[in-house]
Amino acid sequence: MQTSPTTNGRDDTTESHRRVVERVILKMHEQLDRPFSLHEMADVANLSPFHFNRVFRQITGIPPNQFLYALRLEAAKRLLLTTHLRVTDVCFEVGYNSLGTFSTRFTQLVGLSPYQLRHMTDEMTSPVE
Repeated sequence: MQTSPTTNGRDDTTESHRRVVERVILKMHEQLDRPFSLHEMADVANLSPFHFNRVFRQITGIPPNQFLYALRLEAAKRLLLTTHLRVTDVCFEVGYNSLGTFSTRFTQLVGLSPYQLRHMTDEMTSPVE
């Protein structure tokens, strides 16, 4: 059974879009600590910003900036749980320029402030007397 040229072309386009999105996500991981605008992401993808935003949403289900925020917050949680870096240092390490913005976004998305997460894990790891 042969596939129609339209179906095959659509499959090729979808696969091409997946590769483009994967390339941008890899770049996001490589540079979590620096600003990464939609225009820069689109340049990595070799697409216009508008088209890239649409393609990224189709593949991942969320906009690229929201995806980047999620990656940064995951990295922040990992650093808070596994290092003794100050919260301010974690904030800058994952690409935020403002401790206030970082704390607000972290609290909104995680449900605890960075300080609470750190304190909670300290309590869990401290020896019981």
